Amino acid sequence: MAWRDPKKVILPEDGEPSMSIALPVETASVIVEAVISKPGQTTAPRQRLEAPGGRARVVLIHTPVYVFLE
Repeated sequence: MAWRDPKKVILPEDGEPSMSIALPVETASVIVEAVISKPGQTTAPRQRLEAPGGRARVVLIHTPVYVFLE
């Protein structure tokens, strides 16, 4: 599980601060799944990311994501 902690209060007009990391993995790809964070939401958004050279480039925001090895 990973997320970006901006260490300050984020207001709606501030936009969504993000940070890209190169996560070292031992697989060719990973699945990134965001936590369910909205009322009534029943499925989490998920995406498959390639990991060329054993590194998956994951963009982090303040909403936590799970990273699953594939």
